[in-house]
Amino acid sequence: MSTVSQREDTSDPDVIYRFASLVGDLMHLEHLYLLTVADINATNPRLWTDWKGSLMHNLYFETKRALQNGLGSPEQRSTWVTSAKRAVLERLEGMNVTQSEAKEVWHDVDDEFFLRERASDIAAFTAAIIANKDPDEPLVLLRDVGVEIPIATQIFVYARDREQIFSVIAAILEQLQLTIQDARLQTNSHNQAFDVFYVLDDEDRPVGQNTELCEKIIKALKKGIKNPKSVNPPIRRRTSRQLKQLTMKTTTSLQNDPDTNTTVLEVITPDRPGLLAHLGRIFLRYELNLYNAKIATLGERVEDVFYLTDRNHLPLTDPDFNLIIQQTICEELDQRNREETYGA
Repeated sequence: MSTVSQREDTSDPDVIYRFASLVGDLMHLEHLYLLTVADINATNPRLWTDWKGSLMHNLYFETKRALQNGLGSPEQRSTWVTSAKRAVLERLEGMNVTQSEAKEVWHDVDDEFFLRERASDIAAFTAAIIANKDPDEPLVLLRDVGVEIPIATQIFVYARDREQIFSVIAAILEQLQLTIQDARLQTNSHNQAFDVFYVLDDEDRPVGQNTELCEKIIKALKKGIKNPKSVNPPIRRRTSRQLKQLTMKTTTSLQNDPDTNTTVLEVITPDRPGLLAHLGRIFLRYELNLYNAKIATLGERVEDVFYLTDRNHLPLTDPDFNLIIQQTICEELDQRNREETYGA
């Protein structure tokens, strides 16, 4: 349950259906939920954060709904998307935004955008994009999210897509000592990026109440997106003694996903500051497009999943090229880990 909630897209009805089929019934779901939460907290209380709790909570309730509705007729993905779009348009109507204006903004943004983000958030993003009169000026929106208490800070970036946008954003957030918990990346055929990040500070807390820091984040992101060369490599944050003691080697796997027409890269490595910025630079070096990312920190290691295509927006099919990418990631991350562990 922990793995599914952190590494898979629980807004996807197919993911929920597969998980519900494994669980079987409501009684087993209740027991599994309680056991998983207790196990994580008993093993290492530092692993449990409000963000991870929200992921588990969402998986639990979506699975409960699927079990109550019955697994004989699983909900179709298209039904979820249609319902989500309808909910967004209803909210926009109250914001004096017409359907035609909204659909022009969305154009051919992938359905994932409507599955993964809340209707209220998409409505706010859409209204802000329409109000932004300068198409060359990146739009950056920032706010804390959570039902009763803030669990993370959401950063929405809308900009003309640039090759370095992910590595730039990852580097800037690292410089500001923010940790990316989730990255949801979308680009339409007009090369406009609709990217959503969820971040926490180095004490696993949201930062939306820190007005000065929020202004700094927005200013730095806009400047960096417009001028990637102005972004210096992130200063490496000090690695804790506990992390330094972890000597596991980096492992990777690559497989093509026909459903998304992308190549799925999984990276398992010790948790280190600046990891995503480093991976972003590797993607840029090999001219890889990043479409989505699932960031999962499991104690002292990370198990991150990236959805990639080549420079022609096609899955990676050359075995030799794929091997080179995997070798590069493993060698460079392991070298970083050795340097931080032994000071070499």
